[in-house]
Amino acid sequence: MAPATMRAQVERALLQVPAGRVTTYGDIARALGDIRAARAVGEVLSTNAMPDTVPCHRVVMADGSLGGYAFGGPGAKAKRLRREGVEVRAGAVVGLGTVAVREFDLKPIFREYAERQRALARRVRTARTGAPLEIAIGVDASYTVDDREAFAAAVAVEAASGKIVDRAVAKFRPPVPYVPGYLAFRELPGIVAAVGRLSGKARKRAAILVDGQGILHPRRCGIASMAGLELGMPAVGVAKRRLLGEAVGSPRPIGPFEARTIEVDGEGRGLELRQRGRSHALFVSPGTGLTVLEAGRLAAVLTRPGDKSPRPIALADELSRRARSAAAAAA
Repeated sequence: MAPATMRAQVERALLQVPAGRVTTYGDIARALGDIRAARAVGEVLSTNAMPDTVPCHRVVMADGSLGGYAFGGPGAKAKRLRREGVEVRAGAVVGLGTVAVREFDLKPIFREYAERQRALARRVRTARTGAPLEIAIGVDASYTVDDREAFAAAVAVEAASGKIVDRAVAKFRPPVPYVPGYLAFRELPGIVAAVGRLSGKARKRAAILVDGQGILHPRRCGIASMAGLELGMPAVGVAKRRLLGEAVGSPRPIGPFEARTIEVDGEGRGLELRQRGRSHALFVSPGTGLTVLEAGRLAAVLTRPGDKSPRPIALADELSRRARSAAAAAA
């Protein structure tokens, strides 16, 4: 997908709302294929560069309340709507049901994303097929304040010692804002570019560790799965929250962690790793090329006591933030 596609589709929706009518963030999100994109629609409109041409003041909340407006606040939004014949009272549109545009001629990009994830899930393998792993590559991304640019970092370390082997950064434009369940479509272009800049030695007998989900995902194909398939490497998702499933069974030791299996419809898809005496947990699942237990062991051995992420991911996060700060300072 071209970087401007979601913005272009949101702008296309606004051009289908005539003066005297309004729509809602949720209605546009549904037309884009998933109601969960409603907040992302708002983020796109908050950086609208052409408010007179792209009438973002015509988008309101589901209950008719005005919501935010980057060009003067709710008062300015109400003034513009009244000027166009929309009745606004006590900060809300009166008679929303009669003036709201609900249907749009848009490309349902998130529905297409979901279909792609389901298709890719059939290619995921949760059994080891390669040589013993020697390198762990952590990846992460940091975004500029306006969310229009980002910096992805990849840091390769020796799996046994934690010694840094190589590191790389790639600047990229996020194709879409963050929408739950679709993180890969936001970050994958940068991740693939950053890993591609590592040396051949750093990518040999390596696994990717991603701050996100693997098969512990509603469509069994999170960002770790998509990264592993795209790069042709084993991959592990290490998330800070659980999207679905339930931790079952008694805890069993894996390194400094107590591990419980996370099941979805009776299938063990991941592990909840919790350091003894701490409330914070990691939710680990294979992306592809590893079993659930192997993914959990790799994440555990790379996470030091007290840390909230495996060391390669933490190093990638730090590197991406430094790259973002350096770019801001040079601007």
